[in-house]
Amino acid sequence: MDYLKNNLELIKQNSISLYNIINEAPDEDFELEVEVSKKGPLTMKTKGEKNIYLHSRYNPENEAGKIIEKGIENDTDVVVIGGFALGYLPEAVLKLDKIPDIIVIEKSAKIIKEAFSARDFRPLLTSGKFDFLITGRIEDATTLLDNKATRKISMIIHRPSYDLFPDFYQNLRNVIYSFINSKEVNIATLARFEKLWTRNLLRNLQYFITQPGINTLYNKFNDVPAFIIGAGPSLSKNIDLLKTASSKGIIIAVDTVYKVLLAHGIVPHFVIAVDPQIINFQYFRGIKDTDTCLVADSAVSPTLLRNFRGKIYISSVPFPFATWFEKFFGEKKGMSSGGSVSTSAFDLTINMGCNPVVFLGQDLAYSDDRIHIKGSPGEEIWENSSDRLTPASRNLAGFLKKNKTIKAESYDGNSEVWTDRKFMTFLWWFENKIASLPGIKIINSTEGGAKIKGAINEKFSTLLNKLPDLDISKSHDPTIINEKEFKITYDFIDEFKRFMTFLNKTIKVTDDGKQICKKLLISEDHGLYKKLNKIDAEINSDKNFSWLISSTLQRIIHSVREGFSISDKEGKTESEKVLNESRQLYTDINKACLEIKKFMGKYIDERYFE
Repeated sequence: MDYLKNNLELIKQNSISLYNIINEAPDEDFELEVEVSKKGPLTMKTKGEKNIYLHSRYNPENEAGKIIEKGIENDTDVVVIGGFALGYLPEAVLKLDKIPDIIVIEKSAKIIKEAFSARDFRPLLTSGKFDFLITGRIEDATTLLDNKATRKISMIIHRPSYDLFPDFYQNLRNVIYSFINSKEVNIATLARFEKLWTRNLLRNLQYFITQPGINTLYNKFNDVPAFIIGAGPSLSKNIDLLKTASSKGIIIAVDTVYKVLLAHGIVPHFVIAVDPQIINFQYFRGIKDTDTCLVADSAVSPTLLRNFRGKIYISSVPFPFATWFEKFFGEKKGMSSGGSVSTSAFDLTINMGCNPVVFLGQDLAYSDDRIHIKGSPGEEIWENSSDRLTPASRNLAGFLKKNKTIKAESYDGNSEVWTDRKFMTFLWWFENKIASLPGIKIINSTEGGAKIKGAINEKFSTLLNKLPDLDISKSHDPTIINEKEFKITYDFIDEFKRFMTFLNKTIKVTDDGKQICKKLLISEDHGLYKKLNKIDAEINSDKNFSWLISSTLQRIIHSVREGFSISDKEGKTESEKVLNESRQLYTDINKACLEIKKFMGKYIDERYFE
């Protein structure tokens, strides 16, 4: 049988471009040899600079089955496999009781052509579960995933393929983990925080009006060195040296390390806070008057803003109510985020014009059997969970196992460190951001943790000796930078009242919509469908106000965009399914309007504008 011809014919039916890539596969600097394993199925090895068996020499099918059984959870609906070789991994997925969609990403067209010549892949290619990507462009992988409606993605890197092309598959793993983590974080975060963000934004309106935005800091520190201080365990190596760093540049701390720095006699110029939860206030509790300037997202806990005894700069956030406030009270600008407060701090530092930018405590890994530097609130919780029978090191071992940690290249490149998908997402964000900033020198003086590609590793003591003393004069003092003049506008009060009227109207029509859907589920009445169309038009009659309501509906909007049902009722017919979906949507919009109305009435006080 001509396996290559038959396999390629099936590929050609779906994608001419993929057919051409495989059929015209260029030669590469290694040879491939297919041989029979001891149990009978074929195996493959490379010959050249790297001699690598791509599958078990004994039983490749059994090997693949074990990898898939271990690597895929029951609720996975898409599995991404990095590396095809002879195709045993995707074939093992097809043997599962519940078969997820399969995406294989392979670097080498030569390997695919050899595999297609050696084995019959018609069952795989005709399964309706299989997508294939042969590329040297990592970003193509996320483009393919973007077109998949999925709740849970599993990722498996074929180890021999990784050994053959380590840079490609390492980058692929980083990108896919970043994609997975972002999706999971988005869904979980929206479910937990969408109402909290709205409530905090409304409660923080007085600070939004009266405090300067972070844009007043832009380009005020051109060519001033900046030290971004994270709470990683490796900070302990250099924390005492930081006492002299304030004469060399600007110290910018993340909230989790703020108290630790103060305890060591170090007063940062800035501390960054972005978490909306009230627990975030623990990083500031008990601190009285301070020369540190707080840079806070406008959706942080109002408790933090009320109790901070220093200058405050407000950052906008990408949510409808923040944009609405900026329309009336002036632009604030926001901090681009890679998911952590450190990434927000880095983005702000770049916009401030600082150069060079120095990382300390940016481990992005579990260094020295710790989560954070000793003395930080997070590390205190960790220590308190330990006892004589369960020391911190054993706690860490259990934590690493539970959180599916992985190994990453270490700071010095000579070993590996334990990290996880969350940290890898931050790492990938830093590396991509650094690559886009060729004119700015990025120095990693963490001296531990994971390697940050694009940053120059340098011991902090050596760096400090190189940097000249700097007079943080009036032109560079963040506490006296000229503020923009914020004008209170009565236009906001007029729009506020119109929005409240819109909320009341929408509450009524969505109540009507729920009842109409209920009636239509019992009996058909085409006249009622016309009423539903009218209700939909009412809800969308003011795009700006509908957009504001969406601030507490982001989880629902995200689910709809992903192609998932928002109703827990299936429906026997397509019509019943649509009606159940509509009824659920009216219910969610109704709840959102009631909550926003409550928040607006409670937290927006017209006395602010008298």
